[in-house]
Amino acid sequence: MALYEQRLAAARRVAQHPAIRVSDCERRFNSRYSADTIAQLRKRYPRDRFVWVMGADNLAEFTRWRRWQDIFQALPIAIFDRQPYAQSACASKPLQRFSRQRVAEQAADDITSRQPPAWVFFHGRLHAASASAIRKNTAGRDTAPDNSNQRGDDR
Repeated sequence: MALYEQRLAAARRVAQHPAIRVSDCERRFNSRYSADTIAQLRKRYPRDRFVWVMGADNLAEFTRWRRWQDIFQALPIAIFDRQPYAQSACASKPLQRFSRQRVAEQAADDITSRQPPAWVFFHGRLHAASASAIRKNTAGRDTAPDNSNQRGDDR
C-alpha cells in the first residue's frame, strides 16, 4: 500500500465530482479503525448524511474488520461491482446477514436518506484492470508501493 500522503493525493486527483470531498479526517481524528472514523464523523457532523462506498472485492474480508456490523448499522452502504467478485460478494456473510435491508439499484437515488442498515449493489460497466495493476502502472506517480500503512488496517 502506498504512503498515506500519496493515497490522499491520488484520491483528490480522481474525485472530480462536486459532491465528493476527499478528507484527511482519519489523520485529524487519529482513527485507526473505520468504525471509529464513522463514529467521529457522525458526532461532529450530525446533520450531514454519509454513505459508505466500497468495492465488492472488500466483502470477502469485511468480517475481519473491527466492528464491521457497526459500519452496516451506522451508514447506508453503496457497493460497486468488481470482477470477478460479484457472485461471491452477494453470498458474503455481511450481505447475507443484512439481506432484508438491500435497496434495489433502481431505487438507490435516495440511499443517503435511508435509515441504516441499508445497502445497494451497483452493477455497471467494469474496468478490466485490477487495482493492483493500476497501482503498478502508476508507481512513482504519487502511488509508489510501500509496505507501511500509516492508518493501520481494520483487522
